[in-house]
Amino acid sequence: MTTPGYESMQTVIAGLSDPQNAPVASVDSVPGPIDTLLNSIESNNDETQKMVASAPQPAKASVWVIQVASYDREGDAQAYANKLKRDGFDAYVSIAITGSKTRYRVEIGPLDTRNEALAMQKNLRAGQHVENSIVLSKALSERR
Repeated sequence: MTTPGYESMQTVIAGLSDPQNAPVASVDSVPGPIDTLLNSIESNNDETQKMVASAPQPAKASVWVIQVASYDREGDAQAYANKLKRDGFDAYVSIAITGSKTRYRVEIGPLDTRNEALAMQKNLRAGQHVENSIVLSKALSERR
């Protein structure tokens, strides 16, 4: 009496001692949905491309902004943001409450990476003469 699978086990053991004759798994031997998926990926057909393109992308949790000013009065902050907008920057006013005081911050962004924000900060120093600015990472829920 032989144990089921014993012959294939012997083949594997023989393959270890003789790598030239070792069994090799192939895509053809994979049954079911995995086989379909692998064949689809190998053929790189339109349906596979559509599935990949429509796959949900991970949501970004934060963005980078540059705070260029902070004012006591909203009108002053809005005037400066409007000037920056006229000069081609994506500027806006955000409200920050610290203790009993409300501050109106002029920010530029969003930018995808810290390096983009640092480059923008450098451009602001040169072109807009913004000497004091802060590069910040903000949660998307905090923006505007």
